[in-house]
Amino acid sequence: MDIFELLGATISIGGTLASMIIALVALRFTQTFSAWRQEQRLAKTVDILTQYRDIRIFPIEVFAELTPEQFSSSHNELSTNIYRRKAIEYLNSMEFIALLINSKAIDEDICFKFMRPTTISSFSRLLSYILSAREHANNSDLYSEFEELARRWGGDR
Repeated sequence: MDIFELLGATISIGGTLASMIIALVALRFTQTFSAWRQEQRLAKTVDILTQYRDIRIFPIEVFAELTPEQFSSSHNELSTNIYRRKAIEYLNSMEFIALLINSKAIDEDICFKFMRPTTISSFSRLLSYILSAREHANNSDLYSEFEELARRWGGDR
């Protein structure tokens, strides 16, 4: 074995060791980054739920004032009701939160525990209004994220 063969073997072993070290560092970085992302997702979830903490109470207030007949009324009839603004504000908030949940930007399990009963009951109660609003706006995607979430949470998980 001459010096070049020995040098080649040493370089080969050194290259393999360097590759292994780089792979281990990359693996550790990936694990750390993944844990950091999960932490950020949980923090974002708590922020969103804190920001919209009244969302669980809000439907009770609106539903107490609107009769079932008003909910089954057409979009235009409900639009003249003084609680229309609150109903639309609620639906828009739920659509935004549902979008975040459905796109996995925030943690679904935490939101599920916090919001499931209100989400299902309010969707059920507002469905006729949602369908009427879609027809009025000629937009079948109106509140679709909220609908997808409510239907998923309404079934067995």
